[in-house]
Amino acid sequence: MSANYNTTDTSTEYINNEDIYDEEKDKTVGEIEQSIIDELQLNTLTDFEKIKTLHDYLIKYITREDKKYNEIVPKYYYEAYGALVLKKSLSDGYAKVFMDIMKDVGMDCSVARGNYDGEEFVWNRIKLDGKWYNIDLAADDPTIKSHDNYDGMNIRYDYFLVSDNVIEYSHTIEDDKYMCTDDTYIKYALDRILCENYTFVDTSDGIEDIIAQYEKDGVFEFQILYSEDAGISMSDINAAVTKVYYTNETGCRISIEHDAIRNTQIITYLIDMD
Repeated sequence: MSANYNTTDTSTEYINNEDIYDEEKDKTVGEIEQSIIDELQLNTLTDFEKIKTLHDYLIKYITREDKKYNEIVPKYYYEAYGALVLKKSLSDGYAKVFMDIMKDVGMDCSVARGNYDGEEFVWNRIKLDGKWYNIDLAADDPTIKSHDNYDGMNIRYDYFLVSDNVIEYSHTIEDDKYMCTDDTYIKYALDRILCENYTFVDTSDGIEDIIAQYEKDGVFEFQILYSEDAGISMSDINAAVTKVYYTNETGCRISIEHDAIRNTQIITYLIDMD
């Protein structure tokens, strides 16, 4: 028996129609996933470009539904079928579709489970340049319940290629903790990073060497980021900057910001050589 995959029919009666066999649903999901790969030309992109392009596309494509405690919601909210055919999903659908497509274009990708914002949540882990990162498309979607006239503006990158330490500020992780330890792409999660030159440090050891390298490279504006849980003293960083850059003709302007979501201090240094 054939099934009518009308993407505008979202009634419970339609969704629960047992005539829609799993194999037919899987076939339709696979066809849509392949069409996305072709449309975005993912196989022509770098690995980083594949990740970011698909992240942004699925956030525009899918309407995120939410689920209150113990609320019963349609089964398709948890499935790739709901995310792609009906364009409605809980976090599960985002994660399943992202994983499927990433694997289809040659990337190592898995699903992670835990809690976010008081509800069970699912996101992804993706391997890039030999290192694993968390990426949570549903949490980065700025709209819930309605995508009417949504043009893709204001997509968030709060959970785009972040370490376990970063995502644990808002998520709890049920499995494989500390699998993701790298913060190379923290600049996407921290929109207050305004400089081309920045360093995320997790220990006070070696800070002077980092500053010295900036000075050697002729860099006079840079940012130092660190978690307040890392036991790093701002006075130690200031002392390193002063030791490396200080002359009688040198001044230094400092601005400090705090990212409460990730409990991160962001210090901007602008060295004035006039």
